[in-house]
Amino acid sequence: MSKLRVLALTITFGLFWSSPLAAQAVDRPAADTDRPAPIAESSSMSAPDDGVEDAIRLAKEVLDRHEPLEDRKQAEAWLEQVNGYLDTIRVSDPSNAWLPYLYGQALARAGRAGAAIDQLRKFVGTREGRNEWRAFRLLGDLFVTEFPQLAKANYRKARELNPGQVDVILGLSRCALKLGATAEALSLAREAVAADGRASAEPTSHLARTLAAAGQTAEALREARAALDLAKRDIKTKPGRRAPLLVVDLQYQLLIEVIRARIGEGTADVRKSPNFDAERFAKDYVSLAKYMREKAGNAQYIAKYEVLRVLESGVEATAPNTPAELLEQYGSALADVGHRDAAVDVFQQLLSSDPSNTVAKEWLVRLNVAPAD
Repeated sequence: MSKLRVLALTITFGLFWSSPLAAQAVDRPAADTDRPAPIAESSSMSAPDDGVEDAIRLAKEVLDRHEPLEDRKQAEAWLEQVNGYLDTIRVSDPSNAWLPYLYGQALARAGRAGAAIDQLRKFVGTREGRNEWRAFRLLGDLFVTEFPQLAKANYRKARELNPGQVDVILGLSRCALKLGATAEALSLAREAVAADGRASAEPTSHLARTLAAAGQTAEALREARAALDLAKRDIKTKPGRRAPLLVVDLQYQLLIEVIRARIGEGTADVRKSPNFDAERFAKDYVSLAKYMREKAGNAQYIAKYEVLRVLESGVEATAPNTPAELLEQYGSALADVGHRDAAVDVFQQLLSSDPSNTVAKEWLVRLNVAPAD
């Protein structure tokens, strides 16, 4: 274990700017280019004072956080924490049974599925691991794309240990769908939605996708719209965040796919039928155009975060002597995505260096901040 290299402290934003629905919608493993190259273990973070047990507890807390990390600094801080806690456990107790579990979680989060599977399999063979439902759930997640039968076995074990866990039920539904058991997949999808209580978009979105696969397009359309509403709610409750926008984008794509499937039901023979509902199909075309326009608008907003990433990289590369023009663009990009306080800091920094900077003055007025005298 002492030779295991876990995570790179230098990573791209893309690794952590992820959607909670990405695995469901894309349904394929991340490309190798998205995976960080391993480096030697970090020892830069000070160890928790209370020893190995505290390090295990704290590492679990950090690794169990599912919120996507929105910027490079967050990602680096997360990695620093994880590596620091793992170092503490490894140095003090290299044979600790929880180390493979923690390494497996960290490697999975970094996109290194094969190495994660090796560590998690080692863990579930221990006394501690046999009763840790999260380890079996994560193994299911790592297997579900290419090996649904293996994933199913792990999800079943996770469900034995924690029967009502929504993401485990969803995992079983995805396995059933991949294995061609559509009726079972649909039953499990409905069960997941009930367990979730319509609290999040993912179970409802999966139900819509499963209904569409079962040919029940009318209900699939209703559920896809409900999933979009749930995803939009997160934009309101998490302003200035990129991740909810990505979830909304996935829901628009699902809606578009479902409506196109409904339109596809109107074959030439069906259109010749005296019972052909031309008005319903006309509404589908109108809805399709509406959602395509809305998806494009949402994509434009997502693109603003890509602009911000480029400008932030430029600021970091030129610090501490970043030219004013780059800082002006960076400040406006921060404001464009709702990071008001960070934008104000940038423009005030510009004015402290050059009190005559008109761009900074104009932006501070827009942001309702009076420029300092």
